[in-house]
Amino acid sequence: MSTTGIAKSAGLVLTAGGVLFLAGAVTHPHAPDARDMAEVAYTQTGQILWWPAHFALLVSYVLFASFIFNVTRARGLPPRLRRVMTVAGAIAGFCVLAMLVHLLLPLGRDSVANSHNGWALWVKDVVETVDAVWALCVAAVAWSLGRSDVVGNRLTALVGLAGGLGFAVFSIFVPLTGVVVSMEFTRALLAFVPVTAVLLAAWAVVAGLSLFLRRDAGGSPALAH
Repeated sequence: MSTTGIAKSAGLVLTAGGVLFLAGAVTHPHAPDARDMAEVAYTQTGQILWWPAHFALLVSYVLFASFIFNVTRARGLPPRLRRVMTVAGAIAGFCVLAMLVHLLLPLGRDSVANSHNGWALWVKDVVETVDAVWALCVAAVAWSLGRSDVVGNRLTALVGLAGGLGFAVFSIFVPLTGVVVSMEFTRALLAFVPVTAVLLAAWAVVAGLSLFLRRDAGGSPALAH
């Protein structure tokens, strides 16, 4: 594959990842009348939208990990940026496995019926904490690549950073609901989730398309192989 081909494929992968992430976030099932997180888990995993929403999220996680791997392989990356991308690649790969587990949570739905100790509820808390790690990882990647003008620019870097940090904050508080914060607090944060999802998707689409459409991609030292 030519150098230009590698650059263009990475841009398309990032763009597709952003679109699928937004699709998954928008279609994610809700439980607005739930009284606690056990009821949230039981209600959400019983909705038909669970499967397509989380499948879209899983594929988006795979695409983000693939994008990071593509960039990490490039020659000419500054050492500090390469270190960030290497660590991010390992984190992104682990998060793919966590999202796969998340997708399969309905298989344990009966374990949270009328119970605060069902194994699916505990697994849900763990994988949603991993979601926060994933969002921080994407924020770091967006910021590092944009500031270095490798993928995107300083403006896209800020958009990705804001989206990633915002999504991470919500994801951290979800498993803490009922323990550290109240359901009312988490519901208030929920209103901002679509905004953070749009910001993350906007970074991925704009940065990805800029990489795909950049005419000098083949001569860029950061993407030369």
